[in-house]
Amino acid sequence: MKIVLAALLLGLTAVLAYSADDDLDDYIDEWVLVPDVNYNMHLISVQDSAFQEALANRADFKVDFVLFTKDNPKVGQEISSGDANALRNSNFNPKNPTPRGEYNIFVVDWEGGAKTINYIAASKNTKEAGKQLASFIDFLNVETGMSFNTLYLIGHSLGSHVVGYAGKYVTRGKVNTIFGLDPALPLFFFDKPEKRLAVGDALYVESIQTNGGMLGFDKPIELSKANNDVLKIKITSNQEYKLNVAIFFHEISLEILKMRAVLVALLLGLTAVLAYPANNDLGDYIDEWVLVPDVNYNMHLISVRDAAFQEALTNRADFKVDFILFTKDNPKVGQYVTSGDADSLKNSNFNPKNPTRFLTHGWNGNKNAQENAWIRDKYLARGEYNIFVVDWEGGAKAGYLAASKNTKDAGEQLANFVDFLNEETGMSFNTLYLIGHSLGSHVVGYAGKYVTRGKVNTIFGLDPALPLFAYDKPEQRLAVGDALYVESIQTNGGMLGYDKPIGDAAFFPNWGRKQPGCTDVTGGCSHTRSCQYFAESLDKVDEFVAEQCRNYDDILDENCQPTGEIAKLGGEPSNQGKGVAGVFYLPTNSAAPYAKGASWIHL
Repeated sequence: MKIVLAALLLGLTAVLAYSADDDLDDYIDEWVLVPDVNYNMHLISVQDSAFQEALANRADFKVDFVLFTKDNPKVGQEISSGDANALRNSNFNPKNPTPRGEYNIFVVDWEGGAKTINYIAASKNTKEAGKQLASFIDFLNVETGMSFNTLYLIGHSLGSHVVGYAGKYVTRGKVNTIFGLDPALPLFFFDKPEKRLAVGDALYVESIQTNGGMLGFDKPIELSKANNDVLKIKITSNQEYKLNVAIFFHEISLEILKMRAVLVALLLGLTAVLAYPANNDLGDYIDEWVLVPDVNYNMHLISVRDAAFQEALTNRADFKVDFILFTKDNPKVGQYVTSGDADSLKNSNFNPKNPTRFLTHGWNGNKNAQENAWIRDKYLARGEYNIFVVDWEGGAKAGYLAASKNTKDAGEQLANFVDFLNEETGMSFNTLYLIGHSLGSHVVGYAGKYVTRGKVNTIFGLDPALPLFAYDKPEQRLAVGDALYVESIQTNGGMLGYDKPIGDAAFFPNWGRKQPGCTDVTGGCSHTRSCQYFAESLDKVDEFVAEQCRNYDDILDENCQPTGEIAKLGGEPSNQGKGVAGVFYLPTNSAAPYAKGASWIHL
């Protein structure tokens, strides 16, 4: 990516603004990205009435402190800040801890601030909850002499920032240790440590970061002055008997985090695509901001008005697409056939009597892309085929912005080559399949639109790329009508791949977002699984049998209500002419062989 991107690298999400104090003006940018109850991220303008309502409706709330000890390990004792009688009548012992494992464990219940109208309000309530916690800690010290030297605060997600605020606001001592368990990222900014868990909130601050760039903070949030070797943190390094008061924070209750706000962006898993291309001019972008991946699949936000963005569009290179033929006679060493060059075609092993397949790689790919080999070898093991690898490296090996725009030119060149084959050899469109992965899905979509001498029989879109391709612009992406039958296999929806159904038949393995066995956070593994599933579907073994769901909402809800219809994903021949249409769900195994056959279906 030559582009100097305008937003921080934040894994798969971009937080575009952050809270400062309690006023709307405290948000740096207009747009904020926040999660709903299902961890899906939504983009909303801070100028939107729903956002302002969320801030205005933050309830006044009281934090409860519930004590557990060895004498009452299951039934807690509520102690109110300032109520000395309640404290004296409890099992609290300022002499704890002891080597026998005696502790004072307080559960901090800030339900009134956490169970709010939505995440926006809850994130703002962390400050108030932290202040009440700090006051309670000072109260314990005043009344009992509780030592700060053995005081630990532990918080999860938003609770991490609550304990951070508490560490900032205590007045009678310095908290010994704070543990932040995957501190929440959305609406908390790295450059505003005074408004989040940060170094200095305790003598030692440790963060355990397990979902960085998504729901949790991505950058290191701590650097202990007492122990600068943060790469060698051990939770057990502090002697256990030194612990006095452990204060635990519950995570915000996701079951009741109701997003009442009318959100202005599409539900796009963990990423939000804020704009998309229309034609070839800068003015064709609907909104000012676009979210695009880099070479490591991390998402970046950039303004279409930015000079770097415009440079990326201007610098799109003219490129030539190569077509490389593989057959049973040359299964490993391809033959180059040039569009319009009849001699190169005659001198090749192309046989118009055999079915023809085109394989098209995605962004940053070329003829050697691994998915090409997977699928090519499966076809040739199956029978006699003309397998063309479409090498549009000159258009694909560019920044994603430019590459996404190059799909149209690549598709036009592919369409011209298909027409050339038909004109020179009589190649049948009835046995012609186009297969594309990621950006390559849109290349074959354009090819289907631009062929002039017939209608492509089948197009397979293997996790068609999402960023910069709008659902409401089917003329500028793979879409129904680009072939007699269009099938999409969607495995990383809402991230690198399309989320909504994009074909006549849309298959959503494992609900179409994250694939079993994939552990990366960027989505690259799940994105590639579409190719692996398709390649395996060409075997004459277990098939990828799916059941039809009522609609896409069943996929989003991860609750397929079967209609009784079943169909196979991928395969040879395709589902064209079999009446297969709609949305389909199927599970897979976490490793090859991935197909489960039909045994999982209970009709």
